Amino acid sequence: MKEKRETPEEVAERVRAALPPYLRQPRDLISEEKRAQALQAASFTRARLTDEERLVARGKQLEEIARANLATKETPEGRIRLSRGLELQGRYAEAAECHPHKRERKRLLAIEGACDREDSEVCNCPPKKLRAGGEAVEVPRHYEVKKVYSRRHGRVVSLVGCGNPKCSFLNATPTPPEQLAKVLAAQAGADAEAVAMRRGAQPQRGRRVVADLQILK
Repeated sequence: MKEKRETPEEVAERVRAALPPYLRQPRDLISEEKRAQALQAASFTRARLTDEERLVARGKQLEEIARANLATKETPEGRIRLSRGLELQGRYAEAAECHPHKRERKRLLAIEGACDREDSEVCNCPPKKLRAGGEAVEVPRHYEVKKVYSRRHGRVVSLVGCGNPKCSFLNATPTPPEQLAKVLAAQAGADAEAVAMRRGAQPQRGRRVVADLQILK
């Protein structure tokens, strides 16, 4: 009696099942992976790359190198590099699963949770009260921790945190709270003007850099 030969798909599934969990590709991420691959493919064109394309392409490159190295020899450093590659692609839960350090796993899972929040969600911490120029000013506690890539949004968004040391709130959103959005917009304008001046362009007439407290008045 002839022994039944495995199909290529069955061989791939058997090999996949034998891999450690952090080297497997979850099936529920297949559609998101296709979108990430499209962004990565754009990195090989001569067109100017978007922030998303740069992040995803770099992350995919790091992931592939790390997986190849781990298949030969498993080391904590290799798992850290794999985690970093997954993080750049917005795959924070996977990045946490393979990272060897507890503190980093906690941070990555917090970003994963932030990406799943509603865009307009904020914590209930009251604003800070300061005095500026003899006037009382309320400064919102929310601030931009950094920019992150969110697969749910398919773009780079603001990771918004709370300045209250007792509050662990995070939200990954393309629409920060109104007052924070004003501050970020002013900062972006100031950065763009600084870049233009370094390139030899003249700053816009009548334009001035606005301090955060002036925006919040």
